Amino acid sequence: MKSILLAYSGGLDTSVAVHWLRNTYDSDVHCLIVDVGQEEDLDVIKARAIANGAKSVIIKDVRQEFANDFIFEMLQGHPSYEMHYLLGSAIARPLISKHLYLEAKKLGVEAVAHGATGKGNDQFRFELALASLGSTFPVIAPWREWGFGSRADLVEYANLHGVTLEEGTRKSKPLSVDRNLVHTSYEGDLLEDPTILPPTQAFDRVCNIEQASEEGALLTISFEEGKPKAINGHKVNASKIMNIVNEVGSRNAIGRVDHVESRFIGMKSRNVYETPGLTILYAAHRAAEAMCLDKEVLFLKEELMPKYARQIYDGLWFAPERFMLQAAINFHSKFVNADISVLLKKGNVTVQRRFCKSSLYDIQLSSIEEDRDFDHKNASGYINLSAIRLASRPNIPDELEHILAGV
Repeated sequence: MKSILLAYSGGLDTSVAVHWLRNTYDSDVHCLIVDVGQEEDLDVIKARAIANGAKSVIIKDVRQEFANDFIFEMLQGHPSYEMHYLLGSAIARPLISKHLYLEAKKLGVEAVAHGATGKGNDQFRFELALASLGSTFPVIAPWREWGFGSRADLVEYANLHGVTLEEGTRKSKPLSVDRNLVHTSYEGDLLEDPTILPPTQAFDRVCNIEQASEEGALLTISFEEGKPKAINGHKVNASKIMNIVNEVGSRNAIGRVDHVESRFIGMKSRNVYETPGLTILYAAHRAAEAMCLDKEVLFLKEELMPKYARQIYDGLWFAPERFMLQAAINFHSKFVNADISVLLKKGNVTVQRRFCKSSLYDIQLSSIEEDRDFDHKNASGYINLSAIRLASRPNIPDELEHILAGV
């Protein structure tokens, strides 16, 4: 193979991969660094790739695209995988894959590569996204080929071959860290025993509750057709909104999660996540939908959300079933136009005020003080109809007989 394009993060796996790919395939290795808001010095990461033998390094800033077309698109469905994981890594992978494919075509390389492990989820996310986009590039996944059994083995290889690594990576039990506009995630040997507390280095984005201010902070988030458009009355672009809610959430201890989840291939994995901004936006968005959407639409959405979350988790962002659900989500999102104020204090997000331009909430109709256009007698017929199936059973079930006997 003459040339390979590697999705390069600058971490242990991809830094070793540059050297390993060059030597194993006797190939030029080009690196693509996709800026998804990881808040790292990308010039330093570029220099690390060059030092490890990269033929060229491309840096692409996709933060605005990430926020508006991926994060906020996902936000409208506010999915959470297994109730806790807000899909911070999962939603970044299809975007990285898209640009890996586009740059591979521009460069005319013969293959693409990534640093995902054979046990993890990201290999599926990268490769299923590439397949969905029509890529015919062979995919090289070094973790499935090189025979190393652990991150410690990679450190040993790096020491042996003089591979340049990020400072601190050579310690005996490094954590694997993924950071972007949505979250920071941590996994590794130091987290694998679920009976012990996470080490202090597993939290560097969100402050401890003890350090959070007593006053908290009040934010008003304005939604237009389901997407955030303004903070405290000021319209800013999508990536700026994410920066604001991340910063305010981080200093008010919002969004820490210590979670054991089911990976794509079924095994359990413990991860620590810090997702300050999206935790805030999810709470505000749900409050907006509660005001703006019909009861049956809300119930149906709650039924569909786990499917939507799993599609994203499993790497199916570009798959037809995700587009099908997204079409339904986008349809009802047209009615979600609201200003929602939330109080952020000591790890909690509490809705304070709701103003909705397309609200279904009718104070006079809901009030117990007024009976405008509502006849209480109508409720009798509704109750009688609903009770028919419950009263028509020939025998009282044993469970109810037992309950009645105890009265």
